[in-house]
Amino acid sequence: MTRILFFVFIAFLAWLLVRLLGGRRRGPGATQSPPVDVPPRPTEAMAQCAWCGVHLPTSNAITVGDGRTYCSTAHRDAAAGS
Repeated sequence: MTRILFFVFIAFLAWLLVRLLGGRRRGPGATQSPPVDVPPRPTEAMAQCAWCGVHLPTSNAITVGDGRTYCSTAHRDAAAGS
């Protein structure tokens, strides 16, 4: 029984050592925001497809003359046909 407890204790110490050393390798700022010299990506307005309701960036949307937007030409054509 004492051998089992000894090996459990050694395994715990090994796990603790790996956990402590692993955290130091990542550095203190590993989970923080990116450095200041990296510009943030610009945000883009979103549009909702009038046919299926999916949200997509306005640059990828297909807009028809009356202001409705669609995610694809197939949905634009399906809405025009109905």
